[in-house]
Parts: sequence; C-alpha cells; structure tokens
Amino acid sequence: MDDAPDQVNYLRCFSMMAQSPESSIFNALKARYEALTKQQYTAYSAYSYDIEFVEAYSIIQAQSIAGQDVVGLQAGICAQTYGAGGWENLNEYGDRVPPPFNVWFYAPGVDSTGAPKASVSYVGGVYNPDTKVMTWDIGVLMANLKYVPKGP
Repeated sequence: MDDAPDQVNYLRCFSMMAQSPESSIFNALKARYEALTKQQYTAYSAYSYDIEFVEAYSIIQAQSIAGQDVVGLQAGICAQTYGAGGWENLNEYGDRVPPPFNVWFYAPGVDSTGAPKASVSYVGGVYNPDTKVMTWDIGVLMANLKYVPKGP
C-alpha cells in the first residue's frame, strides 16, 4: 500500500479480516494492551489470548498436562466460555466457530489527517459465515472503486 500504491489500487485486491468483537472484555483488554505495547490489538490477538485461557483452564480441570487428559475437556470448556474474542464454541471439526469477516480493499483516498494519500484501505462489505451471506457496502464501493463485485 505504501511501496506500490498504484499497483495495489490497480489489482483491486480484496482481503478478509475477522471483525473485532464488540464487547467490554475485548475493549478493556485492547485498551490495556495498546497502552502498554503501542501495538494494534485485533480479533486475532484476542483469539490467541482465548486459546491460552482454554488451555490453562483445561490443565487445571484435568489436574494434568498430558494431552489425552486435557484435549477431551476443551470442547466443553469452549462451549461455556465467552472470552476476549467472543464465544469460544467449536464447530464439528474442532475449530472455533468463525465470526463475521470484513472485506477490505484499496483505493486512493485521504489519511487520518485529511491529507491525500495514494492508497487507503476501506471496508467494502461483510461476510457472515453463519448465514453464508455477503453484504456489500454499495456506497463505499461505488465512491472508491466505481463498481460492486458480482457474486453472492
């Protein structure tokens, strides 16, 4: 985006990123983390935090560090836990149930101070894996790309 703005704008690359949870747990942890580290705290940071909590709690419940003792407890613990990244429920494959995803793209725009910038990232839509529905933000897409992608 900074090194080759014309190229990234031309390619019309879209990428997905998990939406940050809107919860007091996430917001409090984010504020503390960013104040301490001066680094961004995202949904992926929260997922890592939650994984470690489940692992530690599983070890405490099992009173063991043996994998066969710990792993069997994790699905039940996840189903009953709301962490920094939201509800920790697992799907049938043992993966965390996915959250909604923002769909990002790049186009010329302005930076946070209002100065023109060759390439800026925008949220152009949201994909909901529960409903399998993609919802495009037509206003943002038309204002910046002059088109709306085809598809669901």
